[in-house]
Amino acid sequence: PSRLDSDREYVRHLELENAKLLKKTITLEHVKTSDDEVQNLTGLPNYLTFRALFEQVEPLARNMRYWQGPKTTSCQPSLSTHERRARKISLEEQFLAVLVRLRTGYRNRDVARFYGLSAARFSCIFNTWICLLSDVFHDLCKLPSEEVTRATLPSCFSAFPQTRIVID
Repeated sequence: PSRLDSDREYVRHLELENAKLLKKTITLEHVKTSDDEVQNLTGLPNYLTFRALFEQVEPLARNMRYWQGPKTTSCQPSLSTHERRARKISLEEQFLAVLVRLRTGYRNRDVARFYGLSAARFSCIFNTWICLLSDVFHDLCKLPSEEVTRATLPSCFSAFPQTRIVID
């Protein structure tokens, strides 16, 4: 075979390998086309619900400062190098990645790999979004007072006086 034929064969091999790798990633484009994938990966019923939820948080997300420790996460505008690098993937993809991690329990490094990020970078993104989502949706999940918890706690929990919530 000629050098050109050999090169063509190599390119075909690389294209097949690339197609296999793309099937192993979780992308926004992939999720947009399948409500089953949205449900499996995020717990949301479909892409329209995902999109509506994202549109609720997007205005704050556009200005959020990425986590660099417990005192640095906020929704204040920032243009630092760190923030620009963290946006290697779109805000919508970041939101998807966070929901995937929450739903599936994948480790940071596994989710990071899906998006071509380092585990440390994804950890910053994840922590930032968790803080943002907590701020936006805190009224949806109110914990009962300690008094109410104590008064309604099943007797089998009497050995655990510090119990604040029971998740069944």
